[in-house]
Amino acid sequence: MVRIKMLNIRLIFVTVFTAAPVVSGWSPALVRAEGTDFGGRKAYKLAAGYTTNSSTGINYIIDSSGFFCSPFGKVSPPNKELSECLADKSLFLVIKNNLGPCDAAVLIPCIEGVFARKANLDWIPGVYSDQYGSSYPGFGALPEYETGSERRENFYMFPGLGSDPNQLYHVTTLMSRPVKRGKLLNPEYLDVAIRAVSKTAAERPSSHPKDFTSGSEMASKLSECNGPDVDFRECWEYGTNPLENQFKLVLRLPALPNGWMQGRMFMPDVAFQSVKDATSQPYRVTLTGSPIPTPRITKVYFSDIPAERTQCELLAKVLLRTRDMGSCFFHTKYPNSISYSDYIYSSNIEAFNDVVKADSEFDSATKIVDDWNAFMQFDFPLARGYRLCEKQGTFNGFVSSNAMVFSRNPTFDNALKSLDYVVAGPHFMPDKSVFSGLYSMIITKDHAKCLWGLSKPVYHASLQVTDQDGVASNAVTVVGTDERYVRFSATGFTFSQKTLKVKFFDSAKALKESKKRITCVKGKTVRTIAGVKPVCPKGFKVKQ
Repeated sequence: MVRIKMLNIRLIFVTVFTAAPVVSGWSPALVRAEGTDFGGRKAYKLAAGYTTNSSTGINYIIDSSGFFCSPFGKVSPPNKELSECLADKSLFLVIKNNLGPCDAAVLIPCIEGVFARKANLDWIPGVYSDQYGSSYPGFGALPEYETGSERRENFYMFPGLGSDPNQLYHVTTLMSRPVKRGKLLNPEYLDVAIRAVSKTAAERPSSHPKDFTSGSEMASKLSECNGPDVDFRECWEYGTNPLENQFKLVLRLPALPNGWMQGRMFMPDVAFQSVKDATSQPYRVTLTGSPIPTPRITKVYFSDIPAERTQCELLAKVLLRTRDMGSCFFHTKYPNSISYSDYIYSSNIEAFNDVVKADSEFDSATKIVDDWNAFMQFDFPLARGYRLCEKQGTFNGFVSSNAMVFSRNPTFDNALKSLDYVVAGPHFMPDKSVFSGLYSMIITKDHAKCLWGLSKPVYHASLQVTDQDGVASNAVTVVGTDERYVRFSATGFTFSQKTLKVKFFDSAKALKESKKRITCVKGKTVRTIAGVKPVCPKGFKVKQ
């Protein structure tokens, strides 16, 4: 990690995001910890709820052995110039590119269109705006690798969507695609997002971390930014994007995504289409849904403030215990380094819960951002022991929540015959009001038929939200079907940790039986349990 200190801020982004997607799925860093020297002053930052495309969409190429292929010349050994990397056919490269609007030829992956509307009104086509580009130097298009020129940002306007016709929306479409021995392969993943912009970097006053009097003051400033970085010059602030807005993103791609798609979107829809007579990018993928309010947490601790240092060291012990990493102002494995990164990934629910137990402040969000986000994967290798229903190359469905941490994918419980998705997050909003959960899932009818062994094309299904004791929450759930999917949604449940359980039944009678309820009591505590054969939690008795 000492190497990070030798690079400029642009390369810090690159180093951070190099390995993350391989480990973490759609969201490389849900909780990120950093120790940084701000003008001789050491600080420790713990940020939660941020994703790759919330801070950068930089196009870069890197070899799997670890050296960086620089688009603007050598920086330090063992880095190579971009031309050297491309000429060396023995390398295994990964190209990352923020896709831009399609041109008439459609030779590379691109954005065919972005649309928005309020409720069920007519779709408003997005107008591309390029006046807010990056000041960083980059490299041009690489046609032989179906890669467009580097673009840090995409901005669109939707005149008529709101009261401000010049309202900007940040649209990110970050694709990762491997090149093996000179051959371009199908994408690894594509991470897309749409968010409203309140203030651009140019509209924000500059500031420096060393000027803050406390960690909380600096954290408040950082919370205004789009991501967990400290480069205030490249920071913009996200604005309000209410649930009543709907967005539709249309992409032209070289392959179709498969497996489970994940994201932050309410009532999503996914459509695939083969483009007739297309010589390149033969598939059209359309994503539709509404943005959802998603929590962020940003905390900063300065070493020269005793109370902050004490709390910082407490949290560092939690991270060390959970992930065998983590320290406050000096990394345990690099005692002479004050520049490092540590992560609790989006799928590490246990780690986030441990942090909340150690510091109750992490049970409250410091900021709410209206997210519209989806992560899709391509040619994802299946793990050993997967059920026969998890077929290579098939699309299972889309699962989405505004939780802070969540299961990597839904998992099938063979004993209870339920498809489970575990979520967790802070209990409170920044104003200390209770944070309300949102959840959506669409599952293909073929995948449901295979998982539950349904013999008939009739789909009697239920959705239940339970806590860690198996007690059902008073969530509002909706189940519906159409030609392609069975659709589920849940609203009104509160966080800590919840399990969302989807079940299918072979008859309406069986579905009715599944809704049986019993009342369980333990002293003055009363809980209602539902299920085919409902059982009271440990320590509770059935109320007679």
